[in-house]
Amino acid sequence: MNDDFRNLFLSLLEKGISQEQLLNHFSISVYELHQIISSFLKEGLVIQRNCSVDGEIYYQLKSRMKYILPVNYETKQSRVLIISDLHIGHIDSNILFVDRVYDYAKKHGIHIILVTGDYLNGIKRDGEREILDKQIVTIIRDYPFDSSILNYYIGGNHDKTGHYFHLDTNQIISEERPDFINLGYGMGRVKIGDSTIALYHDLSLPQYSFNHKYVKKDVIRFKGHSHQYLVKFNGEGGRPIISVPCLSKVRVGYSKNDSGFLDVTFTLNGQTPATAVIQHINLDGNMILSERCIELHNAVKKKRLTGQN
Repeated sequence: MNDDFRNLFLSLLEKGISQEQLLNHFSISVYELHQIISSFLKEGLVIQRNCSVDGEIYYQLKSRMKYILPVNYETKQSRVLIISDLHIGHIDSNILFVDRVYDYAKKHGIHIILVTGDYLNGIKRDGEREILDKQIVTIIRDYPFDSSILNYYIGGNHDKTGHYFHLDTNQIISEERPDFINLGYGMGRVKIGDSTIALYHDLSLPQYSFNHKYVKKDVIRFKGHSHQYLVKFNGEGGRPIISVPCLSKVRVGYSKNDSGFLDVTFTLNGQTPATAVIQHINLDGNMILSERCIELHNAVKKKRLTGQN
């Protein structure tokens, strides 16, 4: 990368520019663009990547990173899909389940997928490095790709088992996949209007402890790990905590398995998220198992419309 190219590229990023404009301007592919962006990130530059409501990806050079969900300010709504616990590598997992999520997203014009951990099955302490490598390759190679869809993801306790080999699985995947945005392990946040949505996964690793509490701007928390869909209001201030169903058939202990994913539509009042309509969709992506509307201002429960929790 010569100085002229570098200076021009960074000047475009400072103004904010779409992915399509960058590809056309420099006659490069999405993956070549990702390699360039990754080289700047390794230098310590902060490059924000977000998505518009019509699926256009935008890049901008920032002093501080903010992960922002797109809002249609005509309808005052933002719609995302939320998946968890794929456990790729487990006998009861299947990467094809993600294909069904993508089919659903494209059918409904949804461009953001939030992943609340355990995208890998990981290994045991005495497991072989080759097992983990194979799982990582499966995500990089076989996880579907669409240039208008971004995945904001956190790592869970199974993903964190890479530390046995000093591997950061989150970083490895985000460096190889231009559509994956790494929010860290155990806890991550995305901004919506003037508030934030918290993603959480219990790491069960004391050496990687962090603050699990709500922050002031959190209006709702989505958590993986339990493999069950459940709505609770026992967070601080009565704010909702949503357990995300698993995108696999992997059971946890003797509990039932609530396979599937969530289709969530946030409606804003001005800049503040006011409600979240949550639909539990089955693994095939062709059936709504339940639907519920939750008020986010004061976390008052509303009557469930259909299905069971």
